[in-house]
Amino acid sequence: HELGIAHRDIKPSNLFVVRRGLTRDFLKVLDFGMVSAHETSEAGGGLTTLSQDGFLYGTPAYMPAEQAAGETVDYRADLYQLGCVMFFLITGRAVFEKKSPLALAVAHASEAPPRPSRVATGPVPADLEAVVMRLLEKDPAKRFQSVRELQAALERLACANQWTPEDAASWWRSFAPPATDERTTIIRALRKHAL
Repeated sequence: HELGIAHRDIKPSNLFVVRRGLTRDFLKVLDFGMVSAHETSEAGGGLTTLSQDGFLYGTPAYMPAEQAAGETVDYRADLYQLGCVMFFLITGRAVFEKKSPLALAVAHASEAPPRPSRVATGPVPADLEAVVMRLLEKDPAKRFQSVRELQAALERLACANQWTPEDAASWWRSFAPPATDERTTIIRALRKHAL
C-alpha cells in the first residue's frame, strides 16, 4: 500500500500461512492478478487510481461497498476484504450469505454487516469485534486508514499475546504434513536452485 499498490482480491484462498525460516504462522498474500497501481498524492497522502476501467472485478463474498457500486477503489478496499476474512475466521461463514454474486455485491454495498458475536458459535472478544466492524465500514474513510494502523489496533487486543511461538510450534507439530514431506520439499527446492 505504501508503494501505491492495491491487491483488490483479498480472500482466504489468496492468503497462505507458511513457515519463514524459524518463524511459524507467517502470512503470505498471493495471486496479484487484479492488482492496481496508484499514484501517491504528495499533498494529502491519499491514493488516486490510474485506471478507470469501470469493470466489476473481485470476489463477491469479499467485495467492499465502493467496489460493488463500481466506484474507484484504493488500498482501503483491501482492508475491507481483510475484515471479511477475519469475520470468516471468527464465525466460519461469510459476512453475507446470498444466492447469487449480484445479491452478494448488493449486500456489501447496502446492508449492515452482522456482528461476529451474533453469528459465531463461541464467544468473541468485544475488542476484536470492534476491529472487525471498523474494517467492515461501508465508508472507506471510517475504516482503518493503513495496515500499520490496523496492526497497532490488533497489538492492543487483550488476546494479542495469548498465542505464543511455542503454541504455534505445537500446533504445527500436530497438524502440519509429516517432517519427511517438509524435508523432501526443501531438498528438492535446494537441488532445483543449486548452481
